[in-house]
This record gives sequence, structure tokens and C-alpha cells, in this order.
Amino acid sequence: MSRPVDLSPAIAAEIARLRAALDAIPALAEPEQLERAVHAARRSIKVLRAALRLLGPAKADPHRKEIDAQLRELAGSLSQTRDLHVAAETVLSLRQRLKSDAETASKRRKALRQRLAALASQWGDRASAVERSRRLRADAPALEVIETRLLGLGFARDSDALAEQAARTYGKARRSLRSALLSDDDEELHVARIVLVRHQLQTGLLRPIAGGGKARHKDLGRLRELLGEHHDLSVAETLAGETPHDAQLGLDLARLVGRRQGKIVERCRPLVDALFGESRASFEEKLAARLAAPRRPADNGDG
Repeated sequence: MSRPVDLSPAIAAEIARLRAALDAIPALAEPEQLERAVHAARRSIKVLRAALRLLGPAKADPHRKEIDAQLRELAGSLSQTRDLHVAAETVLSLRQRLKSDAETASKRRKALRQRLAALASQWGDRASAVERSRRLRADAPALEVIETRLLGLGFARDSDALAEQAARTYGKARRSLRSALLSDDDEELHVARIVLVRHQLQTGLLRPIAGGGKARHKDLGRLRELLGEHHDLSVAETLAGETPHDAQLGLDLARLVGRRQGKIVERCRPLVDALFGESRASFEEKLAARLAAPRRPADNGDG
């Protein structure tokens, strides 16, 4: 038997976190602090967009669709900074891996490590410059409008309806991930990652009510990190193509990226099989039962 579930407190808390991150950004000078604030803001936007889809498909409600578009635009205003930060981190990670790269001659390895470090420094400086020049305070009025409209939607829903929408996302993630891993196509993997993130965030919103699922949520995070790294490698390779450097660095970077992405895909396969083995109908049935059942105080396990 279903019961009413209200996600409004969780949504209000997420909006508060988003506001705090956006308010902090203009005063931050240290690149690492700036990166953390941008990351926090983008994460909150993703949570809010995932929550919107728990209310039903965006296309079914023009009002929800418009709010989603406003959130997407707000995230887009932060995307250039984010891409530069992650690209810098990614090439530094590749630089670290070069220490044990037996396929690259020692002398060549040293020169490549130096060039990757210079590239990361250049991108980090660009990221800071982008944020300093951006009119971040203009985000505040936009957020006030979004906040009013979001809370005006009301996030109280029947538990069965929430389970149905969460299962819809689960089914889409299941199909997208399986297809993307078969094709090993960068763009397909990127799209699958977006749906996976939405699924993870939706289950995260529902876990305090449904209970259980702790181990699965942790494994979803592992899969998200792997696919995130895969995408970050693609971003770094794209940015490198837009940054003046010698042709050999471009070839070396492409080789390192391709090798690392191949390993990531192989690590993703067993995770996808384990996390998305059951059918959408089975997932929905189990989630609906847990949402409808009264929550036990200690129910934080994997049941």
C-alpha cells in the first residue's frame, strides 16, 4: 500500500547549499577553494534537476521544463571553469602514471611529464581568470527566481509514483550503459554517465525514506567516478587540441588517454552487470515496497 512522501525539506536544503556555494565563489582567490565551490554548486544543480524528474518527465509539464532549463543554464555558466579545472587535474594524473610507464623511454618520459605539468598550470590559471571575469553576482537573482518556482511545485508525491519515476531513470541508465559499453563510443559513454548520475542522485534522495541500499549506492559512486574520469580524459584531450603545443605532445597525450580509457571501460563492465542486472519492473516493485513501508530508525543497511 502506497503512502504520501514529501521531498520538500531535502529540496530546500539543496537550494540552501547551492546558494552558499554561489555566494562563496566571488570571494575565493585560491584555485583549490574555487574549484571546490564550483563543484559544490554544480552538484547541487544536478540534485535539483534529478529531483524534478522524480515528479515526472519534464516534457509532460512546461513549467517543470522551464525550471529545468533555468537550472541547466545556471550550470552552464560554471562549465568552462569546471572543464579547465578537471582537465588540469586529469593531465596531472596522467603525469603521475607516467612514472611507472614502461612503454615510454626514460628520457622521453621526463620531457613529457614536464610538458604535462606546464599544460596543467596553464589551464589552472585560465580557470581562475574565467571566474574572476565572470559576473557571478548575476547568479543570485536568477537563483531566487528558480528557488521560488521550485518550491512552488511541491515535492509531496505518492510513494508508488516516485518509485515509477525512479524506475524510469533506472531503466534508461540500464539501457544506455549496456549499449555504451558495447560500442565503446566516447559520446555514448558520456550520455550514459549523465543518466547514471541522475539515477544515483534520485536513489540518494529516496534512501532516507526507503532505507537500505547503502552498498549499492556506494558502488554507483564507484561507477560514476570511473565514467567521470573517462569523460574528463576526453575533455582534456579536446582542450589540448585547442591549446598551442608541439605535435608530439598531442600524439603522446592521445596515446595516454586512449590507454587509460580502455582500462576504465573494462573496470566498468562488471560494475554495470552487478548494479543493473535486474529488470526495471523488479527494481520498481522493490523500491515501491520499501517507500511504502514505515521506516525503521536503524534501517541503513543493504536490505
